[in-house]
Amino acid sequence: MGKKSKSKSKRALVTSFGKKLENEMNQQVKEWVESAESVEQMNAMLESHVHSLKKVRGYSELISQQLNIPSKDDVARVANLVIQVEEKIDRLEEKVDRLGEETKTLKKKTEGSQREKTNKRNDSRKTVINNDHAASPMLMVNPHITDPRLFQYELECMLDEEWE
Repeated sequence: MGKKSKSKSKRALVTSFGKKLENEMNQQVKEWVESAESVEQMNAMLESHVHSLKKVRGYSELISQQLNIPSKDDVARVANLVIQVEEKIDRLEEKVDRLGEETKTLKKKTEGSQREKTNKRNDSRKTVINNDHAASPMLMVNPHITDPRLFQYELECMLDEEWE
């Protein structure tokens, strides 16, 4: 048991010493940060650092021009252009999709109206053929040969299709 109590007292001593040292260092840092002189020194160091960074950037631009390699700004500009092109392509794709859908809709409408016209023509043709006023029984067998009414109707239909 003697060893455990000695190790606890040593640990307590080291802990208390560490806390005292930490408090003293915190106090010194606080005093240094709050002093006007230290703020002026940090400000001067930051200005010097900014000046050095500007020089390095200028030199790197000059070297990249001489070696004909892209600089950081060149790469950034190209990346920006790529983003703009991608956005334009996306908008074009959306427009193409919309036009495709509109084309399908118009095609369906056109097919429907064509079917209606064809049905109307067939109905009219049947009316002309089945007309009780046919000139002879021969017209009932082959009305395309001599029935002027059917010929006139088909001619009008062909003209209508031609003008559409």
